[in-house]
Amino acid sequence: MKYLIVILSLLSSAFAAELKIKVVPENPVYKESFNIEFILKSDSDAEPVINFNPLGIEVLSRSKLGTSTRISYINGESNVEKTTTYSYEMIAPRSGVAFLRDISVEIDDEVVKHATIRIKVLKQEARTKKIFVRAEVDKESAYVGESILIRYYLYSRAEVPLSSTDIKRFPKLDKFLKRFHQERQSPARVQLAGDMYLRRIMYTAQVFAERPGEYKIDPIRMKISYSDRRNVLNNFGFGSAFGRQRSSTVTSPVVKIEVKPLPVQGLEKHFSGLVGKHNITAKINKNKFISNEPIEIELSVNGVGALELFEAPELLTNPNLEAFDQSSDFIVNKDFSASKKISYTYLGRGDVDLESVKIPISYFDPETEKYVTQIIDLGAVRVAYIGEASAVASTEKKIISNEENTLKPVRTIEQDHRMFVPVYKLMNTFLYGALEAFYVFLGIIVCLLIYFVYHFSRVYSPKEKTIFDEIYKGKLTYTLLHKALSMQGQQLSMEETVKLLSLPSDLSEYFFNLIIELNADYDNKEFDKVRTVNIKNFKRLEKAILNYELEHNFNFK
Repeated sequence: MKYLIVILSLLSSAFAAELKIKVVPENPVYKESFNIEFILKSDSDAEPVINFNPLGIEVLSRSKLGTSTRISYINGESNVEKTTTYSYEMIAPRSGVAFLRDISVEIDDEVVKHATIRIKVLKQEARTKKIFVRAEVDKESAYVGESILIRYYLYSRAEVPLSSTDIKRFPKLDKFLKRFHQERQSPARVQLAGDMYLRRIMYTAQVFAERPGEYKIDPIRMKISYSDRRNVLNNFGFGSAFGRQRSSTVTSPVVKIEVKPLPVQGLEKHFSGLVGKHNITAKINKNKFISNEPIEIELSVNGVGALELFEAPELLTNPNLEAFDQSSDFIVNKDFSASKKISYTYLGRGDVDLESVKIPISYFDPETEKYVTQIIDLGAVRVAYIGEASAVASTEKKIISNEENTLKPVRTIEQDHRMFVPVYKLMNTFLYGALEAFYVFLGIIVCLLIYFVYHFSRVYSPKEKTIFDEIYKGKLTYTLLHKALSMQGQQLSMEETVKLLSLPSDLSEYFFNLIIELNADYDNKEFDKVRTVNIKNFKRLEKAILNYELEHNFNFK
């Protein structure tokens, strides 16, 4: 009986689960992520259920760090002990004391409890941080409509090798008119507070405020993986080391910018709304025209202002001029300036005599704090009208044919003009004869027949439905997006697939945010939760996937 009690006690101790909790670092800094590790020892293969009540801290993510197994022999019996570590990434919104209460772990039919954990959250570290991210602006005070350049830099000490970086939340910057830029710069060494850092540019945005006031630059949130041991062979912060791999989430502090209103003094009615230096030019195809001949003018504007908001000024004004819809071409340059070309088309319906066409256009120069006016000189613009009076007079003239000795009417000026008029003038709402009208009508009929044949051939031809056809119905779920971003034979996450496609920054940002939302649905086991669809962005994604397949001779599915 005595030996039986000893054996039973040994068996019960072998199967009892044990829980340890570790805070890394021991005293975290508020608004910076830290980890709480749950180290569970048990002989069970079941997945444990970890419960706790956080007070003064928030949970960002959960991950399983790994499992180690140890086999021991007691009285000829083998016992297996598994040690599994689960890590919870946390963040404290304020400094002070935080708690982890009501801690328990359920595994099989056993419940393991732990005492309350008290965590001291510091307001700031005793020394400079090893890794941090911050937003840097080229100016802290600007005028309405003035360009503000924002660069988000990641700083890491030279002796800390980074293994990966992942942007978890992009800055929204919704209160600005914004442009996104992709800058390719190598890491640079900089010195801060006596420590040497490697600085990497992670995100670049150019913004314009449309109203005066105090603005806040939204933060960026990143997840960083790094080694806690120094890699002496690494010169640029990325590499491998023999230390333990750690992860941390860093968030940039909010930056405030003052936006001032434009001065009233010197403001003219021809102010374009542009702020910053600009070069404005215009060219006209010629200066003398006949009626119904197109007058074409191209206005070019280049500068650092918000050309997206620049409205085309009126160039020619005359009751005998008919203006058509304008077209524009907008380009953002690598030096953060932009170019906009606006094409004008006019038609003269009568006599026009503009002796000297000069159009003033002004912009505001924040360096001199004055309005600058440029004069667009188009020169003289004249249109000669060919009307019915001259045609009637010319119809009375006749000539004698030398060959047939018969009288023949002379072709009128209007008839000669009609004969040599280019075909495109039929589009100017003026028909030059019944024969031309017949040709136009016949051409329209032929085009309509071709269109209907092509349309019905597409409608009634069998078409295989794709994942994107399901998405375009407006009901997006985690499953559909996962299928759309899955590569055949590749074990890539959706985020890695988006990065592989090298999408434009705005499109990448949209899908990164969408993936975060759908991953949350997945974690909450809401697999069929429907999200709204931005069809335009998904069509751009489908086109990028097709281009990738053509370039690499590879099918996603």
